[in-house]
Order: sequence, then structure tokens, then C-alpha cells
Amino acid sequence: VGTSSSSSTGPGAGGQSYGLLPIDVQAALTGQLLCTIPMAREASVADLKRAIMRQVGGDSAIRLLIGSRILQHWETLVAGGVFDADDTQSTSSASVLMVRMPYPRVVTASDDCTARLWRLDSGECACIFAGHTRRLNTAFLSEDGQEVLTASDDCTARLWNAEDSTCLQVFKGHATEVTCAVFHPSGEPRVATASGDGTACLWCSRSGARLRTFSGHRGAVHSVAFCPQGCSLVTGSADSTARLWDVESGLPVRDFTDHQHAVLSASFSTDGCMVLTSSACDARLFWADSGDCVQVLEGHRCRVNWAGFGLHNRAVVTASSDRSARVWSPLGWECVQAIEVSASFAVRSAAFGPDGCNIITDGLRIGVAQLWSADSGECIQTFAEQRQGVRVRGAALHPGGRLVLTIAGPCAQLWLHDAALGGPARALEGHSGDVLAATFSADGSHVATASRDGTAKVWNTESGACLSTFRACGGGRVLSVAFDPSGARVALATSRGSVAVWQAFAGKNRLEAGEAEPVFCWTAHSAEVCCVAFSPDGATLATASGDGTAMLWCSDGGSQLQTFSGHRARVRSVAFGLDGHGFVTGSDDKTAKLWCLDSGRCVRSLRGHRAEVVGATFSPVAKAIVTASMDGTVRLWSAVAWETVRTFRLDSNVLCAGFSPNSQAIVTALKDGTARVWSVEAGRCMRILRGHDGPVRSAAFSPA
Repeated sequence: VGTSSSSSTGPGAGGQSYGLLPIDVQAALTGQLLCTIPMAREASVADLKRAIMRQVGGDSAIRLLIGSRILQHWETLVAGGVFDADDTQSTSSASVLMVRMPYPRVVTASDDCTARLWRLDSGECACIFAGHTRRLNTAFLSEDGQEVLTASDDCTARLWNAEDSTCLQVFKGHATEVTCAVFHPSGEPRVATASGDGTACLWCSRSGARLRTFSGHRGAVHSVAFCPQGCSLVTGSADSTARLWDVESGLPVRDFTDHQHAVLSASFSTDGCMVLTSSACDARLFWADSGDCVQVLEGHRCRVNWAGFGLHNRAVVTASSDRSARVWSPLGWECVQAIEVSASFAVRSAAFGPDGCNIITDGLRIGVAQLWSADSGECIQTFAEQRQGVRVRGAALHPGGRLVLTIAGPCAQLWLHDAALGGPARALEGHSGDVLAATFSADGSHVATASRDGTAKVWNTESGACLSTFRACGGGRVLSVAFDPSGARVALATSRGSVAVWQAFAGKNRLEAGEAEPVFCWTAHSAEVCCVAFSPDGATLATASGDGTAMLWCSDGGSQLQTFSGHRARVRSVAFGLDGHGFVTGSDDKTAKLWCLDSGRCVRSLRGHRAEVVGATFSPVAKAIVTASMDGTVRLWSAVAWETVRTFRLDSNVLCAGFSPNSQAIVTALKDGTARVWSVEAGRCMRILRGHDGPVRSAAFSPA
């Protein structure tokens, strides 16, 4: 890369400078050019990220890619492949792909002896930190997000690599449980711990050596925290006091003594001027320099396990055993939000709308279909079945976007896509058994349904009239039905492993008279055929089966072209990509897989769901895939980065709570084994983090 005419250097440049060179930043999902950033060859990926955020704005984290490779923040732009290391004469611009990460990460500590790192864009567990032999009490991320620090009842604290979960250091020396462990605020290689042995300790995080011991409490020390400058520590103890310590000398400076019971937590305000403590039924604010009590925050019905400040001291959050978290305003110190700590429901299906902007889902137990914004993750509209005891079992969007198709019981319903209207436009009635699948033709003029009664039907969308009825070859239930791209043929898949292709308008009367026959019918699999789909050109058919395979067939004659093996359980769904060169499958083995039709090989596995993946399909316009799972989530995946970029969720005692870096969200740690993320403004749960086998004792956001 040649030297530009400018002699200035880019962010992070050091030593010799080769000038600034342009980098085009494109959205990974759409390919849209977001900005062009001038950078020095010597700059790091972290420098580029900061420059991008200054240009594009927003509070979310971002991830950068070259092709499908994720750039690590510590890499230089040359080492990461953004600039060519050998070509120092080119003046052409480089390019990277950007994926927004809507939320920072959360780390949790649990009674199951593990800590877990979660990605809040998807709710998935990114890392498990296993090595402690007894329950964990706290877990925190370092300021740069690269390390995790845990405290455990096994008398140790541990330092971990946040990327690969390797243990970097074990801090041994306390006589009993380590109740809390925190990083030094300035990034110095120091950590502080608190213990049930009545002491707090300062450690070197590189060598693991104990540098200083803070002794003097007459009971267990429950918490420890650095002041923002790192020169002081505050501890909270079972002896009903909080104490301020000088870090360098190890000597006590001041006691905060107005408590009647054990001090369970103690922390500094973000400017270091105040100390916040929690105890039985209340939290208290003290001036750090005088020790005077400023305010008592009362309202919880049980002990307050945790209290912490928000950004710029604009609010305080408390967590209590009364199963609530409360947000307190510094204007009068009144409670402005009380969060009472609903179960997730399995998702049966999910599909994109025709413009790729919306996703339609149906819940297994909640009896409704819901339309979601793919961009914001918010529910736009709910379609509720009104018949008592009948629940929605599937949903699809009209190609024109104006209608929603749902199935429930022996009936299909067409709904107007208008939240103001609400009711169904018309019912498609005629099956004698439950409708198991339904789909629109490519132009939206017709609907096909598959039923437990052993038939499939074709309906007129406008009138709701049944135009054709087809019976399953060899008997059994019809599990899936699909139109070819022209709408002239339909394919049926059955519970007895057969597939049949029919003329879509064979004629209702001729069929009932026994005169109509399928174009062809064959036994495709040794187990039920769960799903069938035509390729975009209509030349081939793909099937997914309970035998754990997917197969590709010639749609004109039914000859087998390819077998796709790799799933370890039933394959429930199959859907072609827009170019017809590959398809995606969803399976009971909790994965979705992308397949190359030419080689028959799996080219990508999408992992992260915790239960059966019951559906997977491509976006019609963007480079994205949507999956639906019995774990109660729908995931939106980037087909460039192959990562979850958004997760949608259908609808105890609080042991810890903390603010996000911008104070717009709160994370709570719960005795029921979950951590939950809440909107401060709306007071609603935005995310539930599941995976621990015991109570979650601690939960905290990453600093950025």
C-alpha cells in the first residue's frame, strides 16, 4: 500500500508512518456502504472500531470481518489482512464487513461451580468457565472485556481468558470462601478479593502473588470495591460495618457504622465521592470523605443483597430477596421503577416476510402467531386464535405482505396484516383433522394446506374456496406441502415416507370420483418425510426426514440426485437459498446446517439453540437465515459472519443487579438459575439468560 499525499497518521499509529489509507466499511447483512475510514497501516483493529463508532454512532458493539474471518481487536490492520503486508505501493482502498452486536456481554456466576459469558444479541452462552470446585459468588469482566475474574466458596479466586475460557491465574491464600473479587479500575495488573475469613487481599494478577492483606473486620467480609482512582478500597462485613482502606498502606481510613445488620455489599459512586451499602431491608448512601449517612433507601420487604450506581450517578439499583429490583432517582431518592421478577414458550415455526423486514412466528403452547420486526426485535402484531382450546400451529406471510396465514386445529385462517383490524379475514375450513402445514403460492393467489386427515388442499386466497383435494399416496398423514415456483404443481410429503407431485388444479370433483392421479409418487425415505420444498427453478425437490437425512430429487420423475447426511437426529425442515445452489436444514440435534448441492457436503453448521431446530429458512432479500427452536427462541443469523445477530423470545429471589454501561438496561441474577436483562425505561424483561444448574449469584455487564 503506497504512501498517501497526507503526512498525518491514523489512530493508533506509532513509529514509522505510511500515511492514511481508506477502508470501506460495509454492512455484513446488506452490503450497504456505511462509511469510509482513513487509517494508518500500523493501527490496530481496536483503533478502527473506535473510528467507525465515531462515524456511524450508536451504543451497540460491533464486529468486523474480512470475508468470513472475524478480526480480533488486538490485531494490527496488516496482521488481520485488512492491508496487504507485502504490497506497500498500492493506493486502492481496503474493505471490511461490519456486524452490529446490539448489546454488550454479561458474565454470570452460579452455584453450579461455573461462570458463563453471554452474548446479549442472541442470549446464547459464548463461554463456560469451569474449574472451581464449589459454588461461585461473583464474576466480573475486565474493562477491555478480555478477562473474567471469579470468586468461589472453594477458597480461591480465578482469572480467565474471556475468549477461550482458559484459566490464567489462581489466587490462593484465604482460609475460607472468597465472597467477592474485583479488577483494578485503571487496568493495572491488580485484583482485590474479600473472604469469609474476615480479610480482604490485594493480588498481582500476573504472578498470582498476594501483595497486601486488609485485616480488622470482626466478621466475614462480603464485598470489596475499588474507588474509581484505584487508591482506596471499601469493604462490607458481617460485623455491620463498611470500611474504607488505603490501598498502598493497607490501613483503615474510615468506618461507615449506621447499619443494624450485616453489610452485604459496598461500592463507590462513579466519581468516588459517595459510598453505597446494602443491608437488611435497606440501602444507605454515605459521604466517602466524612462517613456521614446521606440517605436511607427503604421499600424492600426483605434483605437487600446488592446495590450499585448507574452511569454518572444518575440512579441507584438495588436487588432484594423480596423478588424485586428497584431503581432509585437521586432527585429525592424515590423509587422510580420496581421490577418484579414469565416463562418462555417453544416456537413451532418462523419465516421472513417478503421484504425481509419482518418475521412471523407461532408458539407451541401460547396459541398465537406473532409478527416481529427483524430490525428492532419488537413484536408488531399478535394473531390470537379465538376458538377455545384451539391453538395456532403454524404461520406464514402473504407474498404481498398484506395477509398472514395461520393454522389451528382443522382450520386455516387468513388475517389482514393490520394491527388496527385484528380479526381474521376468512377461514379455510374443510379438513376433518388438524392442519399440520400451510403455504402460499409464489404469487399469493392460492394457499395449500396439509392435514392429519391424510389430505392436502388448494384454496383460493381471495374467496377462501377449496379448489382441489389430494390424498396421501399409501395413506398416512400429510406432513408438508409445497407449491412449485409457477404455482402449477404441489408436492406432498407423508408420515409413511412417500412424496407425491400433483397438478395443483386437478379438479375437486374428478378427485372425489377417483379419477385424478398424481403426476408421480414414490417412497423417498425409510421414515416420515417432515418437509418438502421446490428449488427456485422448480427442477428439483428437497426432502427432510425422520431418518436423519435430507435428499435431492428430480421434480420431473422423482429420480434421486443426492443424499445429505450429517445431522445426528430427525431433520425437520429444508429450504432452498435464492440462488438454488444450496439449502438449509433444521434438525432435532439442535443445529441448522447449510449444504452445497453440488458436493453434498455441509458447508456450515449454525449452533446455539438449546433444543430441536424445527425450522430454518433464508431471507428473501438479505444475507440472513432465520431459525426457530423448541427452546423458545427465534434466531436471526448473518449469512456472512455466520453468527446470531438478533434473538426473539416469546413470552425468585434477586441476588444481584447491575446497570449496563449506558444505564439503559439492568441485569439481575436470580435464585431460579437465570439472569435477566431489563429495560430501565419500560421496566420489562428484555432477555432471560438460562444455562446454570443452580442459583445465579452474580451478573454484570461488560464495560463496553
